[in-house]
Amino acid sequence: MVDCTVEAVAEDYNVPVECVVDLMDDFGVRRPIWQDDRIRDRLMTEEIEQLLGVLTSFDALDLNDRYSDRSLEELADLYDTPVGTVMVTAEALGFFLPLGPSSRLRTDREEALIDALTRPASAAAATVAAAEKKAAADDWTVDDEEEEDDDVE
Repeated sequence: MVDCTVEAVAEDYNVPVECVVDLMDDFGVRRPIWQDDRIRDRLMTEEIEQLLGVLTSFDALDLNDRYSDRSLEELADLYDTPVGTVMVTAEALGFFLPLGPSSRLRTDREEALIDALTRPASAAAATVAAAEKKAAADDWTVDDEEEEDDDVE
């Protein structure tokens, strides 16, 4: 199990990939977390054991209540909004989309996304701008890390 990918763990425990990604995010795993990432490359053994323990505690009803049945593509169709706008808004709100437009959000996050998409344009723009400003302030890139490493040498 330790050599499994995020996607394989999700399949083995019959949970959405997004659920495994969210749990790994809760453990402090640095984003992005992709479905083909190997679990042991991202978590320590104790964390893997905790992750698997949490996954075994879920039942189908709990997960149905916790995660949306709709992907971002389906939300875009439902609200007659370009899928790119839905994705940008979700990312501006701080939601990681491991499956791109096929990603499904936790229900609380879906509600926040729908709220941002359906608010009057000025309020939605202010929300997105604030989220983007916060993300930019918190953001770092691999290039930044490499530059720091170069400075040390």
